[in-house]
Amino acid sequence: MTIIKTKINATLRLFRANHAPELEQEIQRLIDMGTPTTVHENIAERVAFSENKFLLDGVESVAVYEWGRDCDQCEGDSVCIIPANFSTFKKKEHDMYMNAEGPCHMRTISKKDHSEFEASFRDHRAEQYNY
Repeated sequence: MTIIKTKINATLRLFRANHAPELEQEIQRLIDMGTPTTVHENIAERVAFSENKFLLDGVESVAVYEWGRDCDQCEGDSVCIIPANFSTFKKKEHDMYMNAEGPCHMRTISKKDHSEFEASFRDHRAEQYNY
């Protein structure tokens, strides 16, 4: 428990030093309501979100990487750009999980990673049966 609290405090100091003070209340709300591990993950997710923002056609945006595998063992990934609004990101993440047919993951990526990204798709079952 002490190690986790130390990680939270270190992350919090870094976050406070590099990000807008208006997020202080949100950080304190996360600390008040969550377990230490959850708080650390939420703060780290917000830091990553803030660091990956960029301007696209004059609009602050963020690139979002999505990966998933469905119940038929088809696996693919993609990247999309959304407005740089954390609640929009969380809604998109919630919708992905609600529609998931298997394991999936979503995270923000940098503008550079977005520009170099190449989507992939694999049908593991077809490969298994040599289709």
